[in-house]
This record gives sequence, C-alpha cells and structure tokens, in this order.
Amino acid sequence: MNAPINVPPAPQLDSPAPQAGTMLYRFRWLIAAFAIVGTVAGYTWAWFQPEYFAATINCVPPRVDPSSQLGGIGGITSALKDVGLTKITGKSSSSYELMALLFSRSIRDSLIDRFDLRAEYEMAASPYVDLLDEVERNIDIAVRAEGNYEITLYSRDTAKCVEMCRSFVDLANNLASRLTQREAERTTDYLERRIALLDSTMNVLSRALSTQASNTLMFAPEQQLTAIASTYAELQSDVLKQEAILGLYQQLYGESDQQTTIQRQVVAKLKAQLQDVKSKPGFFGDFALRDAAEKGIPHIRLLAEIEALGKVKAFLVPTLEQSRLDSRNATLSLMVVDEPRRPEKRIRPKRTLVALGSGVGSLVIIVASLFAFAAWSDFRRHVKGS
Repeated sequence: MNAPINVPPAPQLDSPAPQAGTMLYRFRWLIAAFAIVGTVAGYTWAWFQPEYFAATINCVPPRVDPSSQLGGIGGITSALKDVGLTKITGKSSSSYELMALLFSRSIRDSLIDRFDLRAEYEMAASPYVDLLDEVERNIDIAVRAEGNYEITLYSRDTAKCVEMCRSFVDLANNLASRLTQREAERTTDYLERRIALLDSTMNVLSRALSTQASNTLMFAPEQQLTAIASTYAELQSDVLKQEAILGLYQQLYGESDQQTTIQRQVVAKLKAQLQDVKSKPGFFGDFALRDAAEKGIPHIRLLAEIEALGKVKAFLVPTLEQSRLDSRNATLSLMVVDEPRRPEKRIRPKRTLVALGSGVGSLVIIVASLFAFAAWSDFRRHVKGS
C-alpha cells in the first residue's frame, strides 16, 4: 500500500487589525515626529510667502435708456435689423455684455503698466503670458443676483490694492466709452450713407412723378379717380333714366310723335357724352376714362414708394442723431456704490491652514509608508517560508 501523503497545513496569517495597531504603537514616536516636522515645515514655508491683501469695490451699471450708453449700439442694430436694413455687428447677438469688457486683456495690460506688477510679483524674467495668468489669479469679479458687480483685487500693499480697484473701474469705463464711440461712428457713417441713398432715390422718384403728372395732368389720383367714378355713374344713370322715359313715350304716343323724337334726341346726346367721357381725354386730365387705371396705377405706385422711403428716413434720422451724440459723449458703464476700504488683515497665505494641511499630509504619508513596508515584509516572509 502506498504511504499516505502528509500535506502541511496552510500558514495562518494573523489578523491585520492587531498587527496594524501594534505597528502604529511601535512607531508612534516616528509618526508623531514626522507629522510635527511636516507641520513646522508647512508653517515655515507659509511664513516666508508674500502676504496679500484684498480690497473690494461694489459697482452697478447706470439706469439709463437702453438705446444709449453701452447698449446703445445694440439698440440701434436691433432696430435696423427689425426693418431689414443691416446687421452692423456681424454677430448673432445685438449687443455685448459688460463682463466681456471686465475680462479683457487691455485692462490687465494697463494695470501691469500702471502699478508695475511685474516687479511686485517678482516675475521680471518670466514670460508675459505667465504674468497675465498671475494677474488673473489676483482679480475676482462676482455678479450678484441683484445686478451689482463686486470686483476684488489682491496686492502685497494695502494702499495699492485700493488704488487698483479704483483704476480697474476707471479703465473699464474708458474701454466701454471707446468701444461705444467707435461703434457709434461706424453706425453714423452707415446711416449717413443710407439716408443719402434714400434722398437720391426719392429725388429720382419725385422727378419721375412730376414728369408723369405734367404728361397726364394727374395730381391726386385717388380724388380724381373718385370723381371720375362718381361722374360716370351719374351719366350712366341719366342715360338709363332717359331711355326708360323714351320707352314709355314710345308705348304711349308711338315712334313718330314729336315728344318721342325729342326724347330720342336727348337720349342720343347723353349717350354721346357718355361715350366722350369713355374715349376722349380732357374731362379729368389728359387721359380718357378707359385709360384711367393705366395712368393712375403708376402714379399711385410712385407715390407709395416715395411715402415708404419717407417713413424709413423719418425712422433713421432720430437714430442718426442719437448715434452722433453717442460718438461724442463719454459713457459711464459702472457706477461706484461702495468705495474700496483699506484692508486691515491679510487675505493670504493662511498659515494655520497650510500648517494643518501639511501636518495631516505628512501623517497620511508616514502611516501609508509604514503599512506598505509592513505588507512588503510580510509578503517576503511568507514567500521564503513556502
């Protein structure tokens, strides 16, 4: 018989919880020392970081007619789009938002030059793009639900951050004013050319209307055509009445009676007059009745075109005057509600928070390292035992 094979029992691993507690207790002083060193190192690092102070200015847009100031060009453009004339801005929206100006690079460039921020940030040799990023990190713009703008700027000097807030608002107003005046000048130029074209077209139509009126003697087509219709109706009615009387005489007195003959002559004269009105010019103008529609419709069409162009011009002239005013006047896009106050406490660095974060991070690192080392040692021991 074959001898039984003895299989060694699998090694029993100790429970990890007691091992972890034992390990943490064993290295408690190392863990505490590492956490303390990390805390001190973090606080020391934060201590040597430059202190920044923050000042906040509260502004609101002025309550003005949206057809002027910053939204003026948008109002003008929208109005022109309504009548189908043009799209000045070349975009789908009729105006731009104020936030587009507040985040413009030109304001950042002006702040850098005016307050020598390259020296303040100690970035003399850094690329200009990095300097702009640093400036952007030191500017906060918040738009409240009520519509006010809270603009916060950070600086290492308490007085400088206050001046930077005021300068930021001034730069934004100047930029908005320049853009409004520039767009108003473009709008003024367009409207002047458009009105000049309207005047030229109206002059051509007026000359054509004058020539046609002198040729046809039609000056007021609606009134003249109304008079023509009324006169023709009366003549036609007279003819029908006299014909009815003529028929009655023929029945009563016969065809050869003197009254019948006289009545027949009256009817013939009325028919001749009616025929002259239809076929000969001179009754209502230098045209016959049958040509009234042919002569009157072009005249009415010219009058309608001149009237339509006059209405467009009447609409554009006030817009042109408003655009001229916008091109000469300085706009105010932000009005200061709360002036910035000189800060009394630094806003960053938060040394205590940095120290606590560094201490906690160091604690996590040392504990994770001890667990990793213990797991690696246990794994090697079991590998050698097997």
